[in-house]
Amino acid sequence: ASIELNNRTLAFLSLQDFQRAVESSVHALEYHRVIAASQNSNLGSSAHDLLDQCMLLSQPEQRSSGISKAFVYDQGIQLPPTITDSAVITAALIFNSALAHHLVAETAGSHCLETFNQAKALYEVAYNVLDIDENVLFQFAVINNIAVVDRKIGNLTRSNHYFEHLMSLLMLLVDQG
Repeated sequence: ASIELNNRTLAFLSLQDFQRAVESSVHALEYHRVIAASQNSNLGSSAHDLLDQCMLLSQPEQRSSGISKAFVYDQGIQLPPTITDSAVITAALIFNSALAHHLVAETAGSHCLETFNQAKALYEVAYNVLDIDENVLFQFAVINNIAVVDRKIGNLTRSNHYFEHLMSLLMLLVDQG
């Protein structure tokens, strides 16, 4: 059911109904928290369910909201029904909630400081859920979106720090071939 709720959130994102996407994503997170607690699931990442693989599942029509002029990674993370890794599910649910909050704030304008801060906090939590080294695409998307939010709320020094970090990660990947 967490996966179904997550994918409903993606449907709202693709319809650009960002407020309903926020509500759906919060409901998915609450439901998953209850289920994960009752199953006492471990949050260890498995080799079979990498988050980057899930990110690549997004359908082309879900690939861009067209809302922001900034370089926002605005693709929600679709979860396949067969996924079992609680850490991957948790990270995707949190990322999608962060994205929904981010896009609500973008459409409301820069006066929506509280919603931008909620988005940033959720992105930061999502970043810390998994072994980030195995999920490079996810790492890039989260760092990029935190930098964009910081820039939007006037935190230019922090924004530049995140963008520089993103550039150093990119250079590291290029060097590794």
